[in-house]
Amino acid sequence: MRKLPAPDPIAGLASTSAFLTFHLLESLSQSQACDSTPSIKVKKEDEMEISLNIEGMTCGGCKAAVERILLAQPGISMASVDLANGSAIVTAGTGTAPQTVADALTAAGYTARVQN
Repeated sequence: MRKLPAPDPIAGLASTSAFLTFHLLESLSQSQACDSTPSIKVKKEDEMEISLNIEGMTCGGCKAAVERILLAQPGISMASVDLANGSAIVTAGTGTAPQTVADALTAAGYTARVQN
C-alpha cells in the first residue's frame, strides 16, 4: 500500500477562507439587492393605510419590537417602520381603528400618534 502525501494545511486553509469569503460577499450583495428593491403592494378595497409618528425608538431592536407589536394587532396585514424618521406606515382592514393601533404601541412604552 502506497502512502499518500499529507495535505498542505496552508493551502487547505486558504481555499476554505476564499470559499467562505466568496459566499459571505455573495450573501451580502444579495441581501443589499433585496433591501434596495422597492416592493409593490396593491392595497385591497377593504384596506387602508395608517401613518403613525412614534417616539422612543432608539435602535434596531426597538424597530423590530414595534414591527412585531403592530403585526400582532388584529386586522394589520403589513407594517413598515422607519427608525430614522420615527414613523410607521401600517396596512390594515377598514374596520381597524387607527387610535387602537397607536394605543398598542403606547402600552408597550412608546409614544405613538396617528398622523392626519
